[in-house]
Amino acid sequence: MTNSVSHSHDHTPRPKALVSASADYMIRDQVRMKRAARYFEWQFSLAQAQLGARVLEIGCGLGNFTQHLVDHELVVGIDVEPDCIAAHRERFAGKGNLVSLCLDVLSSEFPKLREYRPDSIACLNVLEHVSDDGAALAHMHAVLPEGGRVVLIVPAFESLYGPIDEKLGHYRRYGKNRSPEWWSRRDSAWWCCDT
Repeated sequence: MTNSVSHSHDHTPRPKALVSASADYMIRDQVRMKRAARYFEWQFSLAQAQLGARVLEIGCGLGNFTQHLVDHELVVGIDVEPDCIAAHRERFAGKGNLVSLCLDVLSSEFPKLREYRPDSIACLNVLEHVSDDGAALAHMHAVLPEGGRVVLIVPAFESLYGPIDEKLGHYRRYGKNRSPEWWSRRDSAWWCCDT
């Protein structure tokens, strides 16, 4: 029996990330990505105007994007990989405005992040790795105040979804017509950039 997830906009069953990227691979990839300084500068240039003073970063990894947020009032970085969080804490030791937590966006504990009073969320190249993106977005919405913002960068061209995506642990790609209900929340703004 094959596990499958629904491709949310057309409900076509997709194989459930057959070979999810291992924790070891993810960390090695994050280390390699440290050399991609311009890539993270580009991401920051896209997101900067949408982010507030108190940022919740979902999928912070080793802090390759976090490094661009250190001047914000508060940055809470979360990741599902304990080794990433340990490295994140070490990298930003001494920064009193940075908090690193091992937490899944789908966890029932996620809504407790409201206590940090984030006014914006950065979720960059992460949502495609989450099995239930609708639940993840609902959790994000739940921690933001009225007028809060979620900044998403997701892989585009859903028709290109294939074996490479599966091996990278992607559940989906996104398109312009995907789940317009995401953007209809009246008390939060959703800002998305397809890559």
